[in-house]
Amino acid sequence: MVSCKDQDEVDRYGLRWQIVPDRLFELLNDADPARAAAATKAMLGMRRIVIAELEAAADATGLRPAPG
Repeated sequence: MVSCKDQDEVDRYGLRWQIVPDRLFELLNDADPARAAAATKAMLGMRRIVIAELEAAADATGLRPAPG
């Protein structure tokens, strides 16, 4: 696994699941279980990790991100 800082860096590799943006772990480990679950569900349906789609899924819960 290669950790990446943002979508541009993820896209540069041209690979899919081996390239993981740091933001993915932040969303999957959100302090709010509903946000984390929504991000996880979105990720499992992806062929390519797209940060904006993960954030949109988490935000759709209507809950704000945990501080920090």
